[in-house]
Order: sequence, then C-alpha cells, then structure tokens
Amino acid sequence: MKASVIIPTYNGADTIASLLDALCSQTCMDFEVIVVVDGSVDRTEDLLRSYLGRLTRLTFFVQPNGGRSSARNSGARKAMTDLLIFYDDDVLPAPDSIAKHLEFHAKRSAMVCGSAVEEFGEEKSDVQNYRAWLSILWTSQYEQSVTEMGRDRLFFTAANCSVPREIFWDLKGFNEGLTDAEDYELACRAIQAGVSVYYDKSNHSIHNDTSDCRSYIRRVREYSRAHRKLKSGNADQLTRNFTDLMKLLAYRALAFSFWPRLVDAGFFVPFMPRALRYRLYSAIIHSLSVVQPRVRL
Repeated sequence: MKASVIIPTYNGADTIASLLDALCSQTCMDFEVIVVVDGSVDRTEDLLRSYLGRLTRLTFFVQPNGGRSSARNSGARKAMTDLLIFYDDDVLPAPDSIAKHLEFHAKRSAMVCGSAVEEFGEEKSDVQNYRAWLSILWTSQYEQSVTEMGRDRLFFTAANCSVPREIFWDLKGFNEGLTDAEDYELACRAIQAGVSVYYDKSNHSIHNDTSDCRSYIRRVREYSRAHRKLKSGNADQLTRNFTDLMKLLAYRALAFSFWPRLVDAGFFVPFMPRALRYRLYSAIIHSLSVVQPRVRL
C-alpha cells in the first residue's frame, strides 16, 4: 500500500456513501481506507459494513465524540503507510485524486491540499449556489497547477489534503483544542516549522454542503472564534476612519435574525441579480458571524 486514506465522520450515513463510491473508482487503488466514526448515533456503521466487500482494505472503528481533529488524529495512529490522505465525509474526489496526491509526494516532502469546491446546480437552494460562487472566488487567485503558499495567501482545507506521516506527527497532528479552523492552524504551524505547504488546484473534489444560511452562519461563527483565538483576539479590530465606520453601521443594520430567514426563503431571488444578491449574502453572513455574533438565529 502507498497511502492511508483517513475519513472522520459524525452521523454521516447520508453523505459518506458517495465518498466511498468515489474511492472504489480511483485510477490508483493502492491504498487503505480508515473511517473513524466519531460518536455517531445514525446507521453509519451498518453502511460501512456493506462496503467491506468492495473496499478490501477498508477498516473502521467507533470512538466517543471528540470532534474532527480528534477523529483525524485517531485515524492517523492506525495508519499502516507513510502517507496520510485526509478527506471529509461529504466530499466527492475526482477519479485521479489519490494519484494526484501520490504524484505530489513522489517529488516533494511537504503538505498539500487539493480543491474541495461547491458546484452550481438547478436543484440546489440559492444559498447553496452562493457557496459555489464563493468557492470560485476564493480559489481564483491560484494557478491551475501546484502553488506553494505562505502565510500571506494561505488556503488549506483538510477536506482534501495529504501529508507524510513523519511530518504530521512532528507537528503533533491536528489541534484537538480547536472546534474549527484546525486545518488552517496546522498549515500555519507547518510553515513556522519550515515545512512547505502547497495548494494543488488540479486535485479536484466536490464538496456536497447542504447547509442553509443560518447553519452556515453558525459554522462561520465557530471559524471566526477559532481565528480570533489563533490571532490573540486582534483579528477583527477596525481602523476608525470614515469608511470603516460606514461599513460597521451597514453591517449592524444587517445583524438581525430575519435577514438569513429571508435568504433561506429565497426572498431576494425574483428581483435582485445574482452578483448583487450574493454580495448581500456575504454582508449578512459577515455581520451575523463576525460583527454581531451573539445575535440569536
């Protein structure tokens, strides 16, 4: 075996099957799969048993719920190879994703993440298509090929990433004290330790996120709290000039719970162009997750 694929899952019975199907169809099959069931109470274990005949190197185990960092670290301890590949349970990697990870590490001793983007779809809600728009916006700054990243333009997602096992444990794995941004924090520690971190835009996977506006705001709140913790609480300080004060007033005007309810109801779709509508969504999400995160949703 050339790699160990590690998948944390919490109540992921409705999502992980698509990922396992994608792993069954990889162009390179020389890997083991380790699924860590992180305190799930759904039918995840039964579903995983149904794949034991299709993925002959599939193993899974159950642990008390400890969060994604704990689950990933537990899976890494069980790995039997020198290369760790991490996928989230709601991503759909392209058929050559494993091969792309192996190709990268044949040339470099470093960390790399591939893409994990949303896709547009007529069957999706408008806020889910907004997430697809965001994915394109976030990754547009990077080349199509492999790009080395520094702290000034760091993008790193554990939804589709890989790292040599020795480097992973030299860095002490994922920070189990964080509830979000643990992948970004690991990449920051890697750069500080002199480990190169790359983004491979050609290593493609689809992220199947079904969250509505309110649940996405809750997730961004967690992410923002983690970033404030990493940056000692200084991340959101505003320079008190006229422009920033006007922005702050605008964000506070959007910091009411009825705004995301209107987004989820599709209220703005009939009369507002998509580009303008999605910028409004960004402002609403920022106002309720960063500027006024204590507003009850």
